[in-house]
Order: sequence, then C-alpha cells, then structure tokens
Amino acid sequence: MFMEREGDIPKNQLKRVYAEILRGSCAVFDDKYGKVYIKHLKVWDTENLDEQRDLHFEKARSEGLPTKEEKMELLVKDDLWDKSKDAEINQKKEFIERMRASKSKMMLKSQIDSIQKDIESTQNKVAKIMKEKEALLGMTAEIYADKKVNDQYVYLTLFKDQELETPLLSDEQFEEMSDMELGELVMLYNKSSGRYSERNMKRVALSGFFLNNFYLCKDNPFIFFGKPLVELTYHQSDLFSYGRYFKHVLSEMKHQPPQDIMEDPDKLIEHYDIQQNQEKLNSGKDMSGKATTYIGATKDDMDALGVSKQIEEDPNTISLHDELKKSGGQLTMQDMIKLHGV
Repeated sequence: MFMEREGDIPKNQLKRVYAEILRGSCAVFDDKYGKVYIKHLKVWDTENLDEQRDLHFEKARSEGLPTKEEKMELLVKDDLWDKSKDAEINQKKEFIERMRASKSKMMLKSQIDSIQKDIESTQNKVAKIMKEKEALLGMTAEIYADKKVNDQYVYLTLFKDQELETPLLSDEQFEEMSDMELGELVMLYNKSSGRYSERNMKRVALSGFFLNNFYLCKDNPFIFFGKPLVELTYHQSDLFSYGRYFKHVLSEMKHQPPQDIMEDPDKLIEHYDIQQNQEKLNSGKDMSGKATTYIGATKDDMDALGVSKQIEEDPNTISLHDELKKSGGQLTMQDMIKLHGV
C-alpha cells in the first residue's frame, strides 16, 4: 500500500498539478489580494537576478555587514564556534555519500532499508549542527543578498490575471513594502511552491495520465509541449527530464513492479537498482538446474528480486524450505551440494 510522506500532495491532486505545469501557472486565494495567479518562471525571467545578487551583496558590504567567512572567524576567536564542528559536518556528508553509493549496489531490500536508516540518522545530525551554525551566523552580506533576490523572485511570479499580463504590485509598491508585508508575499508564494517539490514532480511523471502522452512524443519536448526547449519553464523542463528517466527505468525492468511501488518514485528506483544488481550478479552464469541461495533474505527481499514470482512460475525451481520439510527439518552438506547442481 502506498504511504504518503510529509510534503506529498494527495494522489487525486496530481492531475491538477500536471495541468498547472502544462499551463505554466497556478492560482491561489489570499484574504488581502483575492485570487492571485502565480507564473512558473523560465530562464529568461530570471536572467538578471544573479546581477541583482551581486549589487545587493556590495550594498550590504558598504553598510558594514560582514561576510560569512569574516563572521565565522569572529565566532571562532570568541570561542562561540569550534572548527572541529565544520570537520564533523564534512565527515558526515562524506559518510552519507559513501552510504548512498553502497546502497545503490545492494540486492536485498532489508539491507537497503538498514542503510537508509543510517543515512537519515546522519542527515539529522548534520542538520542539527548546521542549524546551530546558522543561528550563530545571523545576518551576513551573503544572506542579505540571497533574501533580497528571493523576494525579487517571488515578486516576478505574482499576477492579477490568468493571462499573466498585470503584475500584482507595481515596482513602487514592491520597493515600499515592509519586511512583514514581504513575508506575507513569500507565504503566499509558498502556498503553491511545495506542490512542485522534486518528489511530487516524480510522482506526476509516474502517473498514467502523464506516461500515456509521454510515450507518444518520442522524447521530443517540442512535440510534448508545443514549444522549443529554451522556452520551457523550470517545472516543465524538470518534468520532461523525470519522464525520460522513468521511461528508461520501466523499459529496463523485467518484472512489472507492484502498484504501490509504481506510485512511489523512491521505491521504484530502489526496486530498479535491486533488479539491475541481481542481473549483474547472474550475467554470464548458467543458472539452469542449480539452486541459488540468498543469505539473510527476507520475504520482502525475495519479492523485490522477483524470485517469489519466479518460484511460482517455474516448476523446476527448488525451494529450500520445501526440501527441509521433505527431509524432516535437516539437510546434510551432501544434500546442499546436490541442490546446487554440483
């Protein structure tokens, strides 16, 4: 059964999100502004933001705000921060990357789940140290510049009309807004932005209503969206990339994954990696008439490997459990050797 995670939109809203991505905008309601239309931006809409960030950074420096590096030096000097914590952060991040690499090579779901728990535990520890560091840093020139650019980004997305021709605010109104009013605008934007998280976009890319159309476009974005690649919004580009990836994954899988796995992109990728690793292990081997033993494998592991289905479909497959029952619960070394075709 598919279990929704924090940040997942309900399954019955995925088609709506898909339609909004195709349209390039969505609508939200606000008590102050009424119905507001949020434009999905593309590269042309944000080309000047990097330049704006540099200008805001220089302004912050001229008004005396320190850089992150300067602030960290002061914190170390005043014994408020220990450089060993930075080393600990880097070590834990390297550990996470190594564990992810190991996870992608595992064949047993139980092993993958165990590694994932270690990854999540380490990520929580890193987040805790980073939160402590950010609280000590306070306002720096970089943080000031990023906030200004983020506010500008939100301003560029808000419109009064569905045609996205009339901005919600004039330049003058935006410049005169207080921090509290800007915060309200950001919250208004955030009402919709969470719907387009990476995970939700992947869920859309795995939905039947998307795949049915995607398989007909021959991996051509112009056929799918009706416009050149450079004219796509960021969301449209992301969705198309996920579509190509999952199309490849599904075409490579020898066993049709269960519905609950099809609805969960993380589980599907995990399922795909397991099958690919199993295939690599068996490549070049003549497995006919021989027993294969999966040490420590649970029933879920066998299901993920497709072995349970193989046992059901292949009358020649030997079940170690059945052989144990036949022999009264004991198998000698000679019995095991025979089962493995030696």
